[in-house]
Amino acid sequence: WQDPSVLTIEEVVLPENQKRFESFSSLAENFGFNDYAIWVRVNLMNSLDRRAKWVLEIADPLIDLFEIHIPDAFGRYEMKSGGDTLPFTHREIKYERFAFELQFEPGETKSIFVLFRPGYSSCKLTAYKPQALTESVHREQLFAGIFFGMLFLAIVYNFFIFASMRHAAFLDYVAYGLGLLGLMAVVDGYCAQFLLPGMPVLANRVMGGFVAWIGMSVARFIVNYIGEEHLSVGLVRYLKFCVALNALAVVLAAVLPSVIGVPIALIVVTLVIPAVVWAAVVLRTAKHPDSWNFIWAWACVAVGATVSIFMHLGIISL
Repeated sequence: WQDPSVLTIEEVVLPENQKRFESFSSLAENFGFNDYAIWVRVNLMNSLDRRAKWVLEIADPLIDLFEIHIPDAFGRYEMKSGGDTLPFTHREIKYERFAFELQFEPGETKSIFVLFRPGYSSCKLTAYKPQALTESVHREQLFAGIFFGMLFLAIVYNFFIFASMRHAAFLDYVAYGLGLLGLMAVVDGYCAQFLLPGMPVLANRVMGGFVAWIGMSVARFIVNYIGEEHLSVGLVRYLKFCVALNALAVVLAAVLPSVIGVPIALIVVTLVIPAVVWAAVVLRTAKHPDSWNFIWAWACVAVGATVSIFMHLGIISL
């Protein structure tokens, strides 16, 4: 339910306003960037014949700001807040996402209301038993550790290749890897948890900077890896334009609110995708020996990046 006027919880629970809620089309709804508030109602029931403790997780670490209203046994609502614009110490459960403890009486049903404030928001809700949440977090952190460790080793490996060969393309690859490392730390919530726990404003903005940094690195890599002599004049000019535009987006992401800076970075980085396709066509036409390696590698990156961008803009929801 889109609520431009931002009603109070007392107004939202009125029967005439309850009719305004619409059913979700999926278990995880991505609202993208909005300049209006959104209310979500979640009905949870304890089917056991005893008291139960559950944890409600809002799984997207990038949500800017939200309020969750939880009813007590007397029908009064307790308001709690969360979002990456708040310090990490504000979180009820200290881990990379947002979670809130719920107490249920035997057979009790609770109607919980979540108010997503203007900015980036998505509604990926899961109710866990506390032990199940702990096991899920440990399992995800294990795989995250493996991913970040392998990516870090690839960065170090390519840096040593650059140091020995002095080929600028390997330095661009290092820059790309660092940007991807930072971006994934932000997307997975580890940036706010470990790197910038006391600086929510900066932690909220760095995503746009990392996205644009990746776009700049990819554009530079194409030029330095293939060589200007193997590319058309028009493609070289377009790649340099992408480098300059993404560099500007890095600066803008640092000084503008994330609701502005991140969409700018996401839009600007998509301009690099046509350059990748263009370069692949040029390589195949010239029968360059590394053409298929280039095509398969960057095709996978382009598909993944496009899906991620569309998800965070709210265009698609997976």
